[in-house]
Amino acid sequence: HKNKVLNENKKVAILVKDDSVKEKVGKELASSAENDFGTEENYESLEGNYYDDFIDTSFAEKYNFLSQKDYNIRSMLGNFDENSEASGLEDIVRAVKIHAMPPKEAKDEEAIIILSPQSQAEIVGVRSLVTKYRESKTIIIFNCKLEPLPMELMMSETIYSILPLIARSKGPVVDEKAPKPPKIVLMKRYPRDWELYIDIDNGLGFEFVDSFPSDQFGRKGPSMDKIALSTKNHMKSRFQGLR
Repeated sequence: HKNKVLNENKKVAILVKDDSVKEKVGKELASSAENDFGTEENYESLEGNYYDDFIDTSFAEKYNFLSQKDYNIRSMLGNFDENSEASGLEDIVRAVKIHAMPPKEAKDEEAIIILSPQSQAEIVGVRSLVTKYRESKTIIIFNCKLEPLPMELMMSETIYSILPLIARSKGPVVDEKAPKPPKIVLMKRYPRDWELYIDIDNGLGFEFVDSFPSDQFGRKGPSMDKIALSTKNHMKSRFQGLR
């Protein structure tokens, strides 16, 4: 919610990779505002969405809490060409200083949202921004695809994550009457631990199955082996109960 991120008269900086992405994101945000995207009414029209059982519609109603007065969209690198042979680390850092966080605007911004960073140049940019602002601003990285993860983010925490999975048999399915493969969702919703939900197509929808402590399973959550074991135990208990 906005009040948990922003103080009065403070703004959010939304950073995308470069000027071409900035233009696209700006148009999409403007279109969303015109269509009142994110209201409870429009959210409910998405009935049947795979994730409906997990998303509180009261949050969806607040999804468009950022008015145009609340945020500034900027590119992290401007029109910087990261494929140029003349491009070096100093050039990337210089581009970030110029385009990402101009001092005049940055002083009124309490949070930085970085959208889908993934390139090598963006790794340098993120490292530079985190080093400079980690003590003074809230930094949120949405859909982070940085590999390897920069050391500056080693102490970061996963706030929200959703991973849809489907369990499948290792061998061919011979019995046509065999139960359908269960749908599985692994979720992280701060401040909760990692949570596992399973739908075994018994009419009950997704059921909470297991939780995994955040302090033990870190940013990525439990391994596939842990998820498979919890799924197996849940299905065993359910189908035994039906006999």
